[in-house]
Amino acid sequence: IRIARSEMGQGTLTGLAQLVAEELNCDWSKVTTEYPSPAQNLARDRVWGNFSTGGSRGIRESHEYVRIGGAVAREMLIAAAAAEWGVPASECTARMGMVTHAASDRATFYGQLAAAAARMTPPANVTLKDPK
Repeated sequence: IRIARSEMGQGTLTGLAQLVAEELNCDWSKVTTEYPSPAQNLARDRVWGNFSTGGSRGIRESHEYVRIGGAVAREMLIAAAAAEWGVPASECTARMGMVTHAASDRATFYGQLAAAAARMTPPANVTLKDPK
């Protein structure tokens, strides 16, 4: 997970990665983090936004968009699996880094779906998990 906020001992790197992982329904033990470079950010039309971290803004200003990113990725992975299997996406679930279709007893890892998911158009709207 690429995080565009600095880690200065306040837990921002871990906290933001946890928010993405929670929405993505991935296996936390397999999550790694990295920082995008400012050049990568500029080349991709500032997809990571502002890299500034001061004033305790890291999580406060980033939590919503990283959660949305995780939820969008989850839905795209589910859609990729559903398309591969020829089943409705509504019948598939994502959990612990896998998409499953209980009715046909099929399952596949996110990594096996990533290329197909990356070619899909991201959904315009996603439902975030209730933070309770």
